[in-house]
Amino acid sequence: MEKKTKQFNRLFLLIALGIFVAIAAFNGLTDPFNVFGDPLFRWYGYDYTQNPRTAKITYLKTHQEEKQYKNFIVGASGASSIPLDKLKAYTGKDYYNVFHYGADLYDTEKTVAFLVKNYPVESIIMPLAIPSATKYHENNRDLNYLLHPEVSGENKFTFYKNYLFANPRYGADKIAAKKEDSYIPKNFDVFHEDGSYDKRVRDVEYMGSSEEYMKNQHFDIPAEKIPLSSQDEAIAAIGRIKAMCDENHIPITFLLTPMYAGQNARYDKEEVDAYYKKLAETVDFWDFTNTPLEKDPRFFYDPSHFRNAMGAMMLDKIYKGEGNYGKFIAKGRVEHAAAEAPEVLERSYYIFAFHHLADEGDGLYTISPARFEEFLQYLKDEGIQTVHFKDLMNFVEGKGDLPEKFALITFDDGYDSNLKLAYPLLKKYNQVATIFPIGKTMGMDTYPGTDKPMKCHFSPEEALACADIFEYGSHSYFFHQTQKVEGSTFRENMGRLKGEDEEHFMAAFKADDARFKAVYEKFNDHAPYAFAYPQGIHDDLTEVLLTEAGYKVSVTSEEGKNYTVKYLPETLRRLKRVNVSDSLDLHALNP
Repeated sequence: MEKKTKQFNRLFLLIALGIFVAIAAFNGLTDPFNVFGDPLFRWYGYDYTQNPRTAKITYLKTHQEEKQYKNFIVGASGASSIPLDKLKAYTGKDYYNVFHYGADLYDTEKTVAFLVKNYPVESIIMPLAIPSATKYHENNRDLNYLLHPEVSGENKFTFYKNYLFANPRYGADKIAAKKEDSYIPKNFDVFHEDGSYDKRVRDVEYMGSSEEYMKNQHFDIPAEKIPLSSQDEAIAAIGRIKAMCDENHIPITFLLTPMYAGQNARYDKEEVDAYYKKLAETVDFWDFTNTPLEKDPRFFYDPSHFRNAMGAMMLDKIYKGEGNYGKFIAKGRVEHAAAEAPEVLERSYYIFAFHHLADEGDGLYTISPARFEEFLQYLKDEGIQTVHFKDLMNFVEGKGDLPEKFALITFDDGYDSNLKLAYPLLKKYNQVATIFPIGKTMGMDTYPGTDKPMKCHFSPEEALACADIFEYGSHSYFFHQTQKVEGSTFRENMGRLKGEDEEHFMAAFKADDARFKAVYEKFNDHAPYAFAYPQGIHDDLTEVLLTEAGYKVSVTSEEGKNYTVKYLPETLRRLKRVNVSDSLDLHALNP
């Protein structure tokens, strides 16, 4: 009996040991926090999302020989919206963004100390925000928040043990997420490998009016106040970071970053002013707070985090002195006056959509020249001047103004009636328009690949002759087919085909766009910057692909009014249009 008990105990211990070894091996291989270098997946965007404090340090340790980073951005998530591509354009340097979740300056100080000790640091940028004075050294022991032991100084055995024997669900979640991974960011993979947030989708989302945006983005701000209970500890940490950098001859740039006005209201003004005064007594810094931009929610991803567009404006001010947004505060200058800022300027307008003009038509997508002239007379009576999309782009970039009352006129597909009938009428009424031709059908009157007749489309040469009135965008090369042709893939719009995977669709899009641009250059001296979606079909992936292909404007078929904001390029995405049919009551539009 005793022998059987010993055998059972031995077997039990072996099984238990096997389970522990299996868990450790599974966690080490899946490595969802990049504690061990993520040997199997090398999926650093996922790892950063789980715990940027640890995952980014491990990444630096395992990739520094290859990457040779010498310049860093540090801080909390408010440091995430400094565009690294623009920063490199100004400085010529590659920056790695070591920001982490939570505004705990204890963790930031420890991180800076690690960087200074282990790497040949040439410069540091450190964005700060008011929440950095709300807490200090929380010492959160959750696996999603632990500092790397070479940063924190804690026992390495204890640290690695915590992750080796963590709940295997973390690794299982990573495996499940890999099956759902996409070219565009998902909520489990929100980082670029350089440590910055991947905001490709957020930066092309539809914005609309400020009221629409707040509703769509759930800007629900709690009413309770947030005390700045750790401002003395925060200021002391900032002072030590500055001294550390000075001692090692490392220039460090501090930025005081903005939040949405509704979020700012949660902090006591006297406490904020006191914190500002202490900060100004401690270091030089750039102040981008307390401006009219904070009153428009569209400049923020959420109430606490400013958009990349604002980050770009900060860099313009710091490195080129451009714009009047933000100011430099020299150490010892303690007044917290309203910072200079550009006027927040929103312009609302309609985009009117047309296709074909003919004496006889369906009254919906084909209207008569008389109806088109009636529309132009309406614009004249209302004092509405038409502009091009290039004018909208210049306005957003701060390079030009727009008429007091304005609209845009667009024609889809590229019918020759646009030039033969619309062009002289537009000229008569001193108006302009944009045409989105289909590249494949330009100059054709029979359907491609067939001998079937179709409405005649103008040629590149004819388009060039009318460039004094028309600007031209893209309606794709041939993602707007109406008939199936043997030997070619039938695509009616920019939607994916049934069963088509993401990679195949992306390849098809890029090939189509390259063919369109080859045609476009025959009648333009620049690349296309505006795209009208065939049938209005679009999604986040198509928006990202258009952006990467150089398009600044995208236009849908959804009906409604548009709201474009100066300095916010996102407000040129997914624009709405109003189709001018025979039945449309123009005077009901409220221009």
